[in-house]
Formats: sequence, C-alpha cells, structure tokens
Amino acid sequence: MLCRNAVVFTSQIPWLLLLSDHIEHMRANLTPRHWQAFWGRQAAALAEVFEECAELIPVARREIAELGLRLDLPLGMRTEFDR
Repeated sequence: MLCRNAVVFTSQIPWLLLLSDHIEHMRANLTPRHWQAFWGRQAAALAEVFEECAELIPVARREIAELGLRLDLPLGMRTEFDR
C-alpha cells in the first residue's frame, strides 16, 4: 500500500480492515511518536484505500463477522512494531 504502484483487490478489503483495526488498537498502546513512526504511513495509505472503495466497507465488515476472520501478523511484525 505504500508503493505508488500497489494494486488492491476488492477481495483484500476485509484483511485491510483488520489491519486498520490493529493499527488503531496500537495507537492506544504506543506513544504518539512511536505510533507515527511505526504505523502512521500505513494508516494514511489505508485511509486513502478506504476512501476510494467506501461502498465496499459494510460488505467487508459483514464478511469479517460471518466468516470469523482474524488478522494473523507474522511474529517479526508483532514483536518489532507492537512494543
């Protein structure tokens, strides 16, 4: 998402929503400076994606609930960014 040439498929919207939820959760656990350093650019990129496909968000949220989707971050990502 940080690459200008990134392609986002509509099937990825539920996973991107879960990532966005995680990033917002981390806002409460990190200092503002650390959150901005680790997650700020990703949060801004996700906000742009969600603006462009706002009509798909409710369907994706329903899919998350119905399928019980959960975000599975790689261990390295959890230990490096979530402290």
